[in-house]
Amino acid sequence: MLDEFSRQVERKTGIDWGPVAWRINCLAHVINLATQALISTYSSVPHYNLHDPSTVEDSVSSLRDEIGLIRAIAVKERSSAIRKELFLDIQWRMAVSRPLQLILDMKVRWSSTYMMLHRAEACKEHIDVFIYEIGIKETNLNKRRKIDSLKLSSFEWQNASLFLGLLGYMRFAPALEAAAAKVDEYYNRTDTSDAYIVTMYLTPDQKGVHFKKHWSADLRLQAEQSMERVFAERWNKLHRSSSSTASASAPRLSRKVSTLLRELSDDEDEASAIKNPSAEHGGSLSDQDKPYWQEYHSYLISKEVVPLGMSTVTWWGLNAARSPTWASLARDFLPIMASSVSSERAFSQTGITISPRRNRLKADVVEALQFMKCLLKHDLIFREPGPSSLVEEDELAQDLAEMTLNAQEASVLGPWDLGLLDDDDMDLYE
Repeated sequence: MLDEFSRQVERKTGIDWGPVAWRINCLAHVINLATQALISTYSSVPHYNLHDPSTVEDSVSSLRDEIGLIRAIAVKERSSAIRKELFLDIQWRMAVSRPLQLILDMKVRWSSTYMMLHRAEACKEHIDVFIYEIGIKETNLNKRRKIDSLKLSSFEWQNASLFLGLLGYMRFAPALEAAAAKVDEYYNRTDTSDAYIVTMYLTPDQKGVHFKKHWSADLRLQAEQSMERVFAERWNKLHRSSSSTASASAPRLSRKVSTLLRELSDDEDEASAIKNPSAEHGGSLSDQDKPYWQEYHSYLISKEVVPLGMSTVTWWGLNAARSPTWASLARDFLPIMASSVSSERAFSQTGITISPRRNRLKADVVEALQFMKCLLKHDLIFREPGPSSLVEEDELAQDLAEMTLNAQEASVLGPWDLGLLDDDDMDLYE
């Protein structure tokens, strides 16, 4: 898919978009894959398959482990409304103030396995009673035998508790090694993209401190070279348009300045030093080969303080004028999402909208429905108008209109107390 996207981008824009270099793995998915590697190494029982519920039971009978047993019990408890009610009734009989249902894990979310084990450990006494009661209600002896085999021993409950906490016991070493190998696999894939290195250098109060602390000298040098290469390419790209005009005017300006300085100075050595100003700063010919070096190096050696609560994006928005090339890199690299969960959630919500009965909706209709759901969920449709100059002008105009109307009515009717005075009382005011 990314190969095709790269071809389309190059065909329409002429930009060479590398599908490998710009493929950023979702951090949440990497964590899930590593955890699933740990779980699958310790437990060989597959996850629950909605289309083949017997898979869990058959696997438990041949491969008995704590996670598989708890998963099979959760499938049994959630298989019907009658069994759910039975499990709640058992808890009521045991004086539980807040009965709970068991949780069934899923393969795409590693935390669901943790929640399943955590809930089962909290309800292990009720689970034993539940297994006993559904077993005695089963008339088929073969099925009753399978149900009774789901009961965990005290040793198996202890193992489930240890696995839940990942306390580092030797029996879990193969599982932990499998998880670490999966993390190492995806960590090595970061070599294919410069985004990871660039974003770490774009953190103003860190600037590659991670490389100095945790990487060897050779790897740290490679990271620095990669960062300098990316910065040089961006600097050349930003200055490419203005380089032609600047190169035409620079020789004439430098000759005029050097001639004027030689006329004002009697010291030829001083004049020669001014003619080559890089010498007095310890510069060399390499500075001419790296015109970007001053901006690049000044940011790396400066000590920045990021206020508490301020994001990196906000900081670069406020300091873009100081380091325009660095700010340009920040605009391109910082928006990269570390996790695609939020975007996938939007696709999942769209999948709920496009049901089998609404399978012919067009893209614009689905987009409008998604916006409508967001507005309704966050109460953004009906709101009082906020303070603005237009609202204040309208209120002022209404007040002036009311005052003018009252003044006109008063001029027509006259003062209210004149009607109360008699003609004989007028001499009181003379």
